[in-house]
Amino acid sequence: MAGLPQDYQDLSASQKRDALWASIQSSTYPSGAALPAQGPGAAAELQLLWPPYLWATFLHSSDALPRGRVKLIHTFGSVCKVSLKINPASRQAFGGPPGYSGIFKSGGAGLLRLSPAKQNFGSFQPGAGLKILISGRPSVNFLIMPTLDGQGNDFNAFRHPYTNVLAPPQDARLRVVAASFAVAVPTLSANAAHRPEDARHLPMLEAAQVQADGTEVPIADVRAPYQIILQPTPEITAAYHVVMQEDMRLSLAQIAAGSLLFEVQVRESATAELESIGSIVMESEFLASGFGDEVLFFQHMRHRVLGGAQ
Repeated sequence: MAGLPQDYQDLSASQKRDALWASIQSSTYPSGAALPAQGPGAAAELQLLWPPYLWATFLHSSDALPRGRVKLIHTFGSVCKVSLKINPASRQAFGGPPGYSGIFKSGGAGLLRLSPAKQNFGSFQPGAGLKILISGRPSVNFLIMPTLDGQGNDFNAFRHPYTNVLAPPQDARLRVVAASFAVAVPTLSANAAHRPEDARHLPMLEAAQVQADGTEVPIADVRAPYQIILQPTPEITAAYHVVMQEDMRLSLAQIAAGSLLFEVQVRESATAELESIGSIVMESEFLASGFGDEVLFFQHMRHRVLGGAQ
């Protein structure tokens, strides 16, 4: 399957999204046909236990998967166009502290991919990749989940909030995979400031260093939250419940474009109060596609200091 145009990284944010969406639309699975469900086998999944294999999730700076790589955990999902809309009054209202910077100030156009983790552990584990496209620069990506252990037999993908800070899994089998990530993270860089503080907390600093139009934020003005939470709106939770099926892709296909999916909340520090800064609006239908499953890539953010040095 074709990847990205040769000049892709130089394009504007809107041109990038148009290119990605065209590839998604052209590879949508045939209507009426059974959606693919047979993912990589157990032998391929063993790669998750090899820390160097996990490095690419942090180090590969592209919107396309590295050649030859497949999605081992969130193999199948659906993608829609979204807009991150930031409330301009957030943080500055009522004489509050200076506002957050970068994407947390500009908002932006992007793609949202929702997908369940493999059902090997007997629990529905929805996850989300939110990609905000940046003009002339690599995208900013948020990899977020409600929980690592999942939500049992509750198949409502909008039942719980999605976040970048996760509690340790309780399931013994999941703890094995989590341990592999915990080993991989410290080896990303010799400098601890250029890697996540742990495998269950992806930092937000990279998203605060650049705006959607590609403008770099001056170092003195960079302000990033500690945690992001996408809180499903009551309306989307109820609407999804009406069309809910065990296969998330079938349910998502029935959600109307234009729906207000999430309220965007952040926390300045681990102990700070939550504050609402904006929303995620759905700007197209959800599509299940070969490109979305086999090519589209969401790089994990990793830096905890300014500058992004290795």
